[in-house]
Amino acid sequence: PNGLPLTGSPFVLEVALNLPPVPLRAYFGPSAAVIHVIFDVATDRGGVEVTAPCSTLIAAQSVASLGEGCLATWQSSKELLLSLGSMSTVTLGNVVQLVPGIIRNQKKSSYTVVGSFLVELSPNPPTPQAHIAAPTMVGECDNLVLDGSHSTASGGRAMVYLWGIAPRAETEENIFWELQAASSETASYGTKPIVVLNTTLMSLGVTYTFSLKVRNFLGLESETTLAIVKVAQPVPIAFIEGLNTLQVSSANPVQLRTALNLSACAPNTDVRFRWSFTSASNNVLPAIPIVNNRRLYVPANSMVVGEEYTVELKSYMGSYPDVISSATYTLQATRLDLVVKIDGGNRAVSWFNDVVIEAKVAGDSVITNYKTFEWGCEPSPCFPGAEQITLLDSPILTFPR
Repeated sequence: PNGLPLTGSPFVLEVALNLPPVPLRAYFGPSAAVIHVIFDVATDRGGVEVTAPCSTLIAAQSVASLGEGCLATWQSSKELLLSLGSMSTVTLGNVVQLVPGIIRNQKKSSYTVVGSFLVELSPNPPTPQAHIAAPTMVGECDNLVLDGSHSTASGGRAMVYLWGIAPRAETEENIFWELQAASSETASYGTKPIVVLNTTLMSLGVTYTFSLKVRNFLGLESETTLAIVKVAQPVPIAFIEGLNTLQVSSANPVQLRTALNLSACAPNTDVRFRWSFTSASNNVLPAIPIVNNRRLYVPANSMVVGEEYTVELKSYMGSYPDVISSATYTLQATRLDLVVKIDGGNRAVSWFNDVVIEAKVAGDSVITNYKTFEWGCEPSPCFPGAEQITLLDSPILTFPR
C-alpha cells in the first residue's frame, strides 16, 4: 500500500479456461432429413455465421455418413442443424464426431469442444402410413397388381416392403410363396413396392386378404390390409390415385380422381362410375349428386370443418352391372387460416381525391362470416385524424382528401 512493496510480491495470476460446451442431445427432426444437435451452453458457433458445409464442424470419419452436400446451420447459439445430403447413411445409434479445436463457448472463454454425439429418435418421428393401391375385384384374365409405392413417411430413404396374405383361403399357399419372394430377395430385401400376381393362383369367388407392412430406416412400421376377390366376368381395374385418406380444406373445392385400366377380357370401353358420400362423422352427408364420371367435384364449403367423410367409388362394365369394383376415400375437413390483403397493394394516390382502402379476406366461410377488423398506421399518427378513422371495425376505410 502507498507504493510500498508487500511481502511475497510479485503475485502470479493464473486464469483457468471454462469447460467446453457439451452436446446434450442429438436427434432426427420430424422429417428425418435434419439432425438437431443441442449444446448445454451458448457457443461461438465455431466461427460459422449461419451456414457452412458439414465438414467445417463434423470430423472426416463421420461427415461421409451425412451425405453429399450436407449443410450445417446454427438455429441458435445452442442448437446446430445438420441438413443431410444425398445418399446419407447415418441412422439411430450412430456416433458422430465433431471437429476438435473449433467450437468454444459464446464468450470464447472455454476450451474447445472435443468429442461426439449419439443420434437419437425425434420426439415427433416420421411414422409410416402403409397403403395398397389395387382393385377390390379382379377378372380371371387379368393380372393382379398390388402397389405399395404410395406409402408415406420414408424419411427420404428406401423403405422395406413386406407383403403377406391371411391364411384363410384354400389356395393362399402358392400366393404366399410368391409374396415371400417379393419381400425377401437376397440382393434387395423388401425393396419391391409393386407386386404382380398371376390370377391363375387365385380361385374364383374366393376373397383373399393381402397385407403390406412398410418400415422406414428409423425402424418405424405401419401395416394395412386389402380384401380382393377373383370373378369370372371382366372387371374394370379402378382404384383411387394416391392415399385413401386425405386432409382437405373445406373452403376449397376438392377433386377426386380414379386410375382406370380396362380388363383384358373387356368386350368394350363402356365403363360406368358411381360416386357417393357414404358416411359423415356428424351424420350430415354433403348434398353431392351421384355422377357417372372418373372424377368427382366437391364444391367449396360442402363439408364442415373438423368432420370426417367417407366417399365411395363404384365401377363396372355396362354389360355387367352386377359385377362392381369399389374404392373409398376418407376426407378430413380442416380449417383454412384467414388470409388478409389490402386490395390494390402499395400505390400512389391523388391529393385531390378521397383515399379508399379495402381489405380482402380469404378463408372458410364458417369463420369469414364472423370477423373483426383492426387497422393501424405507421408511424403513428400518420396524419391528423388518422387514429379516429382506423378505429373503425370495417373492411373499408375512407380517408378524406
